[in-house]
Amino acid sequence: MALAQQLAQLLAGVAVRIALGGSVGRISTRAADLGIEPELQLAAVHKVLFPPTGTIHCSALNDKGEISGCTTTSGLAFKLPGRCGDSPIIGAGCYTDQDIGSAGATGSGEENIKVAGAHTIIENMRHGMSPHDAGMDALKRIVRNYNEDMSKLRFLDMTYYILRKDGAYAGVSLWEGYSKGNPHKIAIHDGNLRAEATISLFKGYSQEFPPFPDIPEDLRKGSEYLK
Repeated sequence: MALAQQLAQLLAGVAVRIALGGSVGRISTRAADLGIEPELQLAAVHKVLFPPTGTIHCSALNDKGEISGCTTTSGLAFKLPGRCGDSPIIGAGCYTDQDIGSAGATGSGEENIKVAGAHTIIENMRHGMSPHDAGMDALKRIVRNYNEDMSKLRFLDMTYYILRKDGAYAGVSLWEGYSKGNPHKIAIHDGNLRAEATISLFKGYSQEFPPFPDIPEDLRKGSEYLK
C-alpha cells in the first residue's frame, strides 16, 4: 500500500511533464525525493511512462444463434477528470443486435463516440454491408470528421471488432498498428483459436500525442506502444 501511495504521488507530480517531454533522469530524481526505495524506483518510473491501461472487446455467438458483446476498459491514462470514453456508451464502444450481430471498438474513444461506431456498423450490416465494409465505412466517417487531414489523423487510431449473426467476422483498423512489426490483431475462436491481423484503412502506424521523450531501451520493455 505504501508503494501504491508513493506511486500515486509520483503520477500526480510528474505525469504532465513526462507527456510534454520531461527527462527520465528528472523523473527518477522525483521518485527518490518521494522516498521510493532505490530498488523500486525503476519500476515506479516504468509505471508512469507506460501505465498498464488498455481496452478489450469480445463478441460471442453460441450454438443457439444467440449473440452477445462486451467492452471493458481501464480508461485513458492521465485523463482529465470527468472524461468518459466510448467503452461504457452503448452504440459507441459496444453494440449488439440479436437480429444482426455485434460490434465493439478500441482506440480513440472521443472519435468513436462522434460516429457512434458500433451502432453504425450494425446498421450498415442491417442494410446489407459485409462486416468488413461496415467497419470500413465507420472508419471513413472518422476520417471525414477531420477533412482527411493526415497531420491530425496520424495521432488517432481505431480498431473495430465485428461479428455477424451468421458467423462472418472482420477486424478493421484506421492504421496497421502502433509500431512496425506489431500489427493490430483480433483473436478468433470458431473451433480453431488463432489471431489475425486487422485490415487497415491507412498504411503505416499511428503516433502518440504528444510525442514521447527519448526513452532508454530498458524502459521500453513491456510497452505495447514502443516495441
